Amino acid sequence: MEPTSHFVDANGTKIHYLEWGTGSKTIVLVHGSGLCASIWDMSAQYLSSNFRVLALDLRGHGDSDKTPGHYTWPEIVSDLPAFIEALRLEDILLVGHSRGGGVASLGGALIADKIAGLVLIEPTLSLGRILPEKDPNTLSLADITRKRRTEFDDIQSIFNSYSKADTFKNWEHEILWSYIVGGTFQQSNGFYTLKCLPETEAIFYEENTPTYMFDELANITCPTLLITSENIHRYPENSIAIQNVKKSASLFEHSIITNVGHFIPQEKPNEFNELVFNFFNKI
Repeated sequence: MEPTSHFVDANGTKIHYLEWGTGSKTIVLVHGSGLCASIWDMSAQYLSSNFRVLALDLRGHGDSDKTPGHYTWPEIVSDLPAFIEALRLEDILLVGHSRGGGVASLGGALIADKIAGLVLIEPTLSLGRILPEKDPNTLSLADITRKRRTEFDDIQSIFNSYSKADTFKNWEHEILWSYIVGGTFQQSNGFYTLKCLPETEAIFYEENTPTYMFDELANITCPTLLITSENIHRYPENSIAIQNVKKSASLFEHSIITNVGHFIPQEKPNEFNELVFNFFNKI
């Protein structure tokens, strides 16, 4: 099933989203930094057998608006409830990965009465963190991102390059292709470039989360599933923010997927999809 493509005005921002299926319950998928809605295609195909599935492009990503200077956490987070309200969604099943997990939890907390279930995949929830003073001799993640190549001759060249890179080498090839096709465009000069520019992604990495947003996590009372790799730093015991969600959720489960990195939905899609499908079907 090919998804349909749509746009909606949310929070003064044109947000692009993809849609699969026609189930009575709606799943909303939120991607991580630098990615896009099409990254979810394999998962959405699986989940749409029983659900309506929507995947949005965060601002600055994919085909959503790209407004320089407007990539703060409060702006990014507030897009989600605005998106949900614009589409008049109720009883939502919400899924977020990495930065999208932070957006899903913080944005979902603002409209907790509309969220029926929540799945967080190694969410970025380092709330109130103090960014360390930069070591001039060490490249940060943002520095590395800014050095990323932005132009390619064709999409096959992108695949050939990315499939060998540390970040993408363990991804299912079908998912990597979905990302490349949905996350790039052909310029007037014939070259292909990323829809989310490295500079935009780097800004996302550098943004600090205001401490006041931490308190709103207590609003999350719906059943919640945390999915992590074997990285113990991602476990609830090592995250004050996740501990708060665990305390307030009516049901909290933690599933660990082994032999996988941070990109769990892309590296182990079958195991991931089954976990999410089974969790939402029992709510």
